Amino acid sequence: MAYFSQYAIDQKPLYQPLNSFILNNYPPLSFYICGAAGVLSGDIITAGRWIALFGLLLTAAMICLIIFRFSGSAYLSIIGGILFVGYMCVHHGNYVGMSDPQWIAHGLMMSGFALFLYKKENKALFFCSMLIMLLAGLTKHNLIAVPVAITLWLFMYDRRLFYQWIVSGFMLVTISLLIMYVAYGENFFADILMAPRTYRVGRIAKIGNWLMPSIIYISMALALYTMFFKDRDVQLILLFSGISLVWGAFATGGGGVYYNTIFDFIISLFIAAFILAGRLPGFFKGKMNWGRDSTILAVIFLLLPVLLAIPYELYFTKEFLKNRPGIEKQIKEDIAFVAKFPEPLMCENLALSYWAGKKFSFDFFTTGEKLKTGSMPEEKIINKLDNKEFSLIQLNDQKGTTYHLPDEVTKQIFENYAVIRQSKASGIFLIRRSNQE
Repeated sequence: MAYFSQYAIDQKPLYQPLNSFILNNYPPLSFYICGAAGVLSGDIITAGRWIALFGLLLTAAMICLIIFRFSGSAYLSIIGGILFVGYMCVHHGNYVGMSDPQWIAHGLMMSGFALFLYKKENKALFFCSMLIMLLAGLTKHNLIAVPVAITLWLFMYDRRLFYQWIVSGFMLVTISLLIMYVAYGENFFADILMAPRTYRVGRIAKIGNWLMPSIIYISMALALYTMFFKDRDVQLILLFSGISLVWGAFATGGGGVYYNTIFDFIISLFIAAFILAGRLPGFFKGKMNWGRDSTILAVIFLLLPVLLAIPYELYFTKEFLKNRPGIEKQIKEDIAFVAKFPEPLMCENLALSYWAGKKFSFDFFTTGEKLKTGSMPEEKIINKLDNKEFSLIQLNDQKGTTYHLPDEVTKQIFENYAVIRQSKASGIFLIRRSNQE
């Protein structure tokens, strides 16, 4: 992300031909945001991490507003937002503060959703909610659950607004695509829509493990949908949940995809679970003596997935902080080592080459997907390896394994390059073998 953010600031092409060794399959907005913040802070990667953290907090704040919109309870909405951040920290911590468009896109999308829920009767703000969702799509284009859910819900319950939604949405999307074409040309559409990617249905099974910590939220969401199925508001959240689950499961089959595919679904679960917690007293009124206490019991129940994970996370954090000085020292040495070599380089960890001040020459993931799908012949990279065109190659795994590239390409790396440096923080570094070896 840092390289493309730098490209945005330097007004270099953000999108390259599909047959190149680097490829950008994200919309452009996040690169301009991170690039501008990087200019102010002096480091784009660090700026990207702070922006991602802000995006997570913005998402949580919008969850608060949405829960309040449906429950009318300030303390439930605040607990819901705080608990969401806690849940993400303990169960999906790799994405907390990661320099990636994911969270700022979610923050924008949920901002548009919250504005729609509060002000859909106001035409100007209704249009603004659509515009904010479009900005989310220009940050990460696969966050479709919210706009699709709104579209279906309006079709079912408000045809007048539905037609306004469709017409306005079509105009906004058309205008934005025209702007993208003028600004970036055909490469934008090719990189976003036609980037080669492997797909295996068996990968979808991974979401079972990813969703296991949220089983309580799933149970409460199902209870809400069962108990209040006829409620229009509940049906909107149900559509959000259903679409995000199906779309997330489908996306999980793609190569290089991680548990961020289910974040929309988790967001919908938190909203649904806390809506249920707020509605339980009314549901049990006159039926059970403990109806008034049901909200408190529900909140305690909702706290469990985070509270039970805290001891392990505290131990993990303690170990991380203990080892951090040594890791930082090692990474600084690795960056200084990379900086000694002339371009081009092949770095699996692009942050190393970026911090070393080197140009972006090779992307392991996108090139690997091209090679695996056959859209790029292996000879194209093998010839470069045989000719030893790269002065240095860095692989993240100390054993020399890279899951991004095909085995034949990895074999050619070790036939033409020899390990010169090993790092616990950055894997191994290889330089050209001499012709006499």
